[in-house]
Amino acid sequence: MSKKAKAEVADESAVIITDAVLAENQAKLDSYEKAIKAAQERRRKVIIESKLYTYDIGNPPFVSKANAEQKKDLERFFPKCPQLDYCACFVAKTGKYLLAHKETEAAFLLTSSVCQGSQLTPVWQPLSDKGLVINFAYKPFDWENDLKRRVQASCVIVCFSASERQQKLIFDDGKCISVSRINFALYEGRDLFLPLPKKGEKRKSDRPPIAMGQRISADKLSRAAFLPRQRQGYVRYISAKELLQGRPVYTKPKVFPQLTDYIIIPRHFSAKREYLPAEYFPETRLYCNDSVCLIFGQKATLWIFALLISSMHYTWVKRLSGRLMSNIRYSNSLYEHFPLPRLKETDKQQLSALAKKILQIRAEHYENGTTLAALYDRLPLDLKSAHMQLDNFVEKLYGGVFIGDNERMERLIDVYETRQISGDREYLSDKLKQLRLNKGLTLWALSVKTGIEADLLACYEKRSIVVAKGAIDILAKFYGIDKSELEAYPNNKSGQ
Repeated sequence: MSKKAKAEVADESAVIITDAVLAENQAKLDSYEKAIKAAQERRRKVIIESKLYTYDIGNPPFVSKANAEQKKDLERFFPKCPQLDYCACFVAKTGKYLLAHKETEAAFLLTSSVCQGSQLTPVWQPLSDKGLVINFAYKPFDWENDLKRRVQASCVIVCFSASERQQKLIFDDGKCISVSRINFALYEGRDLFLPLPKKGEKRKSDRPPIAMGQRISADKLSRAAFLPRQRQGYVRYISAKELLQGRPVYTKPKVFPQLTDYIIIPRHFSAKREYLPAEYFPETRLYCNDSVCLIFGQKATLWIFALLISSMHYTWVKRLSGRLMSNIRYSNSLYEHFPLPRLKETDKQQLSALAKKILQIRAEHYENGTTLAALYDRLPLDLKSAHMQLDNFVEKLYGGVFIGDNERMERLIDVYETRQISGDREYLSDKLKQLRLNKGLTLWALSVKTGIEADLLACYEKRSIVVAKGAIDILAKFYGIDKSELEAYPNNKSGQ
């Protein structure tokens, strides 16, 4: 064999040996990789089965004013609403990690604001929509550090995860309760996220408008500009302090407010009170500062006032309002999105009568020198009884009698969710039901008179099917109204 042939054989042998070695090494690597994956899977099963969850526990920095770098973080995580507490960035970033690591939980000490009011929707709704849940929570408590530079804040502790515990816990004022579900406002029950207001969006509601009082500069608030009694050319000045403490003062504004009805609500008030401390002023002129919200106009009637001072509305406020430390912060959004019950004219009259009774009892106590704040800090028996009568009637308007705030809120969420399409407008189905009840007819009686099957009429009123055009013609003729009146109402199926 020539040298050249020997060399070729040697090269070929070397290639065969090399391939065999590589194949053997690859087999070993594959075996090691399988062993590692198997070990990781065993570890994962051990963690899950033994409930040895991974926790990320800590408190993000509390800053009263974000610096330039922190503002960039807020704009990156929340481009549509960067005016949030800085700790919201930690919630958003951790939420992404939790969605990728289903067996992991995270618990943070946070400012309570991120679970309240205007911050609730932007911080938590994106995570809730992707399946994150709260497994335990400490409700708001006052916290302060022990450092030289003192920091005081109202805080919460929130444990959230993509894995849902069977038993969830709420800690509040030293007590612990086990619940089936914790919403992101840290109460038992379903979540409700109110939509964020959009700039330039026109108001669509039929209810009377709400506004914040005017921001009045310090020099205009000089006591020299006010009088303890009314004179010609002066109007009553209202701030939260004057409203709650019952000290009427009068001022001479440059532009006179309109003569109309007013419902005044303090923007901040104690959460310890049983009812919303609102006041009603008929046919008057008021000059209000920005410490109050005012509902005004001819539609600001007593029946609206009655609903606002009811337990149903106050439950809505307590669950969804922002807070200033522990005090409730009332806002336009709470009022605009509060789901009003469907009312007949007789219902409005009854509500007005119950509201008048409450105002009369208040007036009697005012004559004895008490104030709105003092009345609602400790309700007298006669005022308490009047409020209970109002509550019983209002709850029946919402379809039942409810035990506690949880049941009230569940019903309000039901009503709110059915109104999201049409806001405060009535559906055609609701209008047809109202017309039938005004005539005192049963579905069967209406069927006999119109020739439309009773089952079909029931479906129309339940909004389960669209009302046929032919039925609109027949019913409009029967009720003696123009069919264009009925066609003006939305004709939607339930759930669309």
